[in-house]
Amino acid sequence: GSMTENVGCAHDTITASGSEWVSAGEVYIGYVGHGELNILEGASAIANILGTAMSIGNLPGAIGEVLVEGSGSELVTSTLFVGRGGTGTLTASTNAQVSAASLQVGLGAPGAMLVDGASLSTTSAILGAIETQGTVTFENLGLWNHYSFAPADPFIVGDEGTGTLNILSDSDVLLHNQTLPILGNGAAGHGTVNIDGQGSEMFVEIQSVTVGRMGTGVLNITGGGLLQAASWVVYLAELRDSDGTVHIAGSNSLFRGSLVLVGNAGAGALDISAGGRLEANEVSFASFPDSSGTATV
Repeated sequence: GSMTENVGCAHDTITASGSEWVSAGEVYIGYVGHGELNILEGASAIANILGTAMSIGNLPGAIGEVLVEGSGSELVTSTLFVGRGGTGTLTASTNAQVSAASLQVGLGAPGAMLVDGASLSTTSAILGAIETQGTVTFENLGLWNHYSFAPADPFIVGDEGTGTLNILSDSDVLLHNQTLPILGNGAAGHGTVNIDGQGSEMFVEIQSVTVGRMGTGVLNITGGGLLQAASWVVYLAELRDSDGTVHIAGSNSLFRGSLVLVGNAGAGALDISAGGRLEANEVSFASFPDSSGTATV
């Protein structure tokens, strides 16, 4: 590994099978052109020196693609950008592992991650950071372990862009320790979380959940999905001029929270249908002046 690994001035491909690739500096997959990195058959790609980053789709017009596939195959990096200035995609499948202290998907261009029967580990994460689309999808027993040690470490879906998190087909997103999950953080942010299917779960350990902080947040729990946030407050439209909506639809679809504020200072809406269920110790509507809270059951 050199100080800078540049894959993608043209259309380049690195395939590492059963081996290890280590970089001590910045890594660009798709710098100005089309770059590909394939990590297969138990191989490792490691770029986790503190302060370094891997950028998948670095500059405008670039395309970056990364595949991590197979048991034992792993990508380990300090900071991971998927769609930094150019389009970026990352796919992890078949028991592969991806680890990034800081993850940003959709920073200055569209970014997408698919975790298919694989695992992701992060400390901070932002989907849809700036005026673009960032999408992360988990399916087929996919697992996201997010470990945060201070509320300042973000877990944001839709910061100033559009963020989407899909938790499908018996996959789990586990937010440990001090994580503060926010959907629709900035005024221009639009964050959507879809939890669909029996066994699909988002678990928030010890922090509040905000669906629409200053922007727009939408939480859809369908087909037997589960949001478990039983210890703290769940805000639907936390601050003024925000919008927060929760849909719970289908048999065994469950939203479990301790205190649910529907329209804290903005416009909150709760919709429960077709066998969906809300379990809470307390539900409050329209907490502050000029807010609104609506429930449809």
